[in-house]
Amino acid sequence: MPKSQMTTQEPTKKNESDFGAHSNSPENTKFLTFAQNPPFPDLPEIHKLSWDKLTILGNLDPNRAQSLITNFCNDPYIVFQGAYSSRGFHVNIMDAVDCRFNLDGPSKEARTFSLSFNPNNTPEEFLFFYTSVIAPCLTDVGFSRLDLAIDTTEDLGTYHMDTVNPTGTVEYRGRGRELETLYFGSRKGTNFIRIYDKKKELKAKDKQAIPEADLWRIEFEMKGPKVASTWTACAEKLLIHKIEFPQATKGSDIVMCLALQEHPTYFGYLSKYERAKYRKMLKQTEGTDLMPVVHQAIKQSEQRLQAELEQWMPGGMNS
Repeated sequence: MPKSQMTTQEPTKKNESDFGAHSNSPENTKFLTFAQNPPFPDLPEIHKLSWDKLTILGNLDPNRAQSLITNFCNDPYIVFQGAYSSRGFHVNIMDAVDCRFNLDGPSKEARTFSLSFNPNNTPEEFLFFYTSVIAPCLTDVGFSRLDLAIDTTEDLGTYHMDTVNPTGTVEYRGRGRELETLYFGSRKGTNFIRIYDKKKELKAKDKQAIPEADLWRIEFEMKGPKVASTWTACAEKLLIHKIEFPQATKGSDIVMCLALQEHPTYFGYLSKYERAKYRKMLKQTEGTDLMPVVHQAIKQSEQRLQAELEQWMPGGMNS
């Protein structure tokens, strides 16, 4: 399958199953409208809540594999990136969707077809192409990864952030020691949390002018065979609140807590008793708690977000 064939050959016939027929003019290249977010008038701290990445897995039906490959080869908006094995392929669709599949047939270890994409940056024509051309060629279809992004206008650099149970934590700070990025968990685990200064990222990456005084993102990366039915619990173990100590707190304890909040690695210098003591103090400080707002935003968006997932499962939601 020469690359030139896939990038220059025009389909001889345009029809409803031809992705190129729906996307070869700029005015028709729209982005998925269902990824847009309604405002949260009663939650002014929440700016936006959306799916940031979806990964769909399935098994390629051997009887329909050749038909799908023919569709891929005849569409100028699909580019084969090269084979990663003798029967495995890597395809880019509309510069927005990463597709990988192999022709070896289903196995107990892994399914044979995957799609990964950000719905906010994916042309709306792809949804029709997927449901009409790709999905009919797959069996045992389901989600293996969902990334839920929550943007808040609160300056999370001034908040204490932790998890209910101690977990691996990595943080990055700027030259002035201001917090820029915080990670909880492992990238290889089933639950990974990213919290970062979204306004600073957009300004550095795209030179975008953001009208909001502050814009931070809380991003939940969830993996596993049952992720489509468990995602609503993604924020249950996260803690985000202002640090305001009770009046009776000793000055030395306040200084220690503030030092540990800015330098979490200092916990390594403390005894087991001291670590437990100061972790408890930081978790119980009596400042503004942002998590009820986060939980409420997820609850208000649950029906919309679930409907967006179901659009990718024309045969019904599977594990």
